[in-house]
Amino acid sequence: MARWIRAHEAAEVLGVHPSRISVLIRQGKLNWRPDPLDARVHLVDAEQVQALLDERRELYGEKEAEETGQ
Repeated sequence: MARWIRAHEAAEVLGVHPSRISVLIRQGKLNWRPDPLDARVHLVDAEQVQALLDERRELYGEKEAEETGQ
């Protein structure tokens, strides 16, 4: 079963602006669902967020990925 986190938390984890999460959702790179307590809030799959973070660290290295927000 997937673990869901708020989109703004995902943005913090990835080191990107929250609007970038919306782009990743539209590109199909993140699954989302509305928060059952507040339909205005997007929840995203935490495993997919971690996979994106791992991919960026692999491509750019951990320090560079954090500095560039990649």
